Amino acid sequence: MMKILLFSLLLAFTAYGQTSKIVGSWLMTKAEIKGKTEHPYQVFDFKENAKLSAMGIEVASWKYNKKDHSIIMKSTMDKDFNGVGKISKLTKTSLVMRKDGMTFYYSKLNPEHVSRDNKESGLAGKWEIEDDEYQSSLLKFELPDSFTLIQSGDGMTSTYRGTWIYQPKKESLIMIGFFQEHPLRGKNTVQKLSEEKLVLKNGPNTINAKRIKETKQQIERLTFTEEEFPEEQPTDGPKPPWQDFYAMVDFLQHVQELQYSYGELVPEMKTLKHPYAIVSKLTVKPEKPSVRFTNLSVTQKDSNQFSEDYRDELTRGYDQFFPQKELWPFRIKGSETLTVAAGTFNCTVVEGFDGDAKVKYWMITDMPGIYAKIIREETDPFGKLEYKLYELEEIRKK
Repeated sequence: MMKILLFSLLLAFTAYGQTSKIVGSWLMTKAEIKGKTEHPYQVFDFKENAKLSAMGIEVASWKYNKKDHSIIMKSTMDKDFNGVGKISKLTKTSLVMRKDGMTFYYSKLNPEHVSRDNKESGLAGKWEIEDDEYQSSLLKFELPDSFTLIQSGDGMTSTYRGTWIYQPKKESLIMIGFFQEHPLRGKNTVQKLSEEKLVLKNGPNTINAKRIKETKQQIERLTFTEEEFPEEQPTDGPKPPWQDFYAMVDFLQHVQELQYSYGELVPEMKTLKHPYAIVSKLTVKPEKPSVRFTNLSVTQKDSNQFSEDYRDELTRGYDQFFPQKELWPFRIKGSETLTVAAGTFNCTVVEGFDGDAKVKYWMITDMPGIYAKIIREETDPFGKLEYKLYELEEIRKK
């Protein structure tokens, strides 16, 4: 009787020991399916309450069967999780299981080690991925292990979220999430990692990224409302500084081009992305007289004209904010000394509306036609904030 009791206790202890090895988070690194090998890089959590989660979603219940060394799974959510997985290898760090003619390989995750290695990696922060000229990608690594990837191009924006794991011994970065087609997904070999530069290799793809430096610059939101503005512009108050068209022609004839930095706010990251710079080429004819701004978006690879602004004697009275949009209603807030990359300027500050968009201008008072800074803020039909910031970088004279 005592031998039977001891044997039963041994079986129970063995079953408990195997169950305790299974409990935890596992990273599926490889799957052999019908002669093909795939690398899913998905996280599965075998929980103590007998629940199984896949990528954070509860998908089944599970139970260890000591008789045939297997895991029995039942699911009402997805039939693929139903059935028995035969364990061919189980250690504290690895699990190999066969199910429905397929073999799955798992590596156990230690949350404390993942948190420590991620923190020490130096990856935490915001990065700009150097994609092609038609697409912008921002990547934010947060501690202990979450990331946000935002891609924008062709008028569309996609946001992906997931988990990242840095492996210092293997010099690799594993990106886990629902972004199947992106070259970052899965295991990346870290070829270079510095304060400013990150280079990853994933199969045939090389991903280059530069760190977005955190600045003390505050994102100034435009909180004024149309109800605050007078119905008619006062005739006895201050006026916009550039109403003398001939003074503008006289000044701008000595300017060849202007360069502005252009930033778009990414609300999810509370940072500005800079897809390109803006260069305005000036053509001024004093004898006519006329002023033409030819505006180009400039990247490292190319430049494209996107607009043109023109003014002559016949049109000089129609836009007192030339070459920018005419605002209505608007108000002059006063003067402000502003420092930007191009220098320090005394500016006349104007707030107003261009349709539904809120706009704020910093007009350089003694340089008619040149703006030191512009903010444009509006909400698209889907309720998404569109915030754009322009700052003067350089005045190139003839």
